[in-house]
Amino acid sequence: MNCDGFYGSCGIFQGKEKEGSPMVAKIVEIMDANSFLTDTETRYSIEMASNVDNALIIALAVFFAKMNSANREKRNHFH
Repeated sequence: MNCDGFYGSCGIFQGKEKEGSPMVAKIVEIMDANSFLTDTETRYSIEMASNVDNALIIALAVFFAKMNSANREKRNHFH
């Protein structure tokens, strides 16, 4: 799993990305103008390749969402 620094998007690879392994899923936070101004419910988009274990990808998406939530709280309380 390779996430950006703010946990706004994540790619899941079958092997090591640096070795050219294929991406089997992509998870992206759906953001709009309100995402930055209010504490609204966060939504995600999940794209999966065929023949990939859906339950595993959903579990990784939940983990990603938790990491995103924790990172967002850190950013909001940083002064």
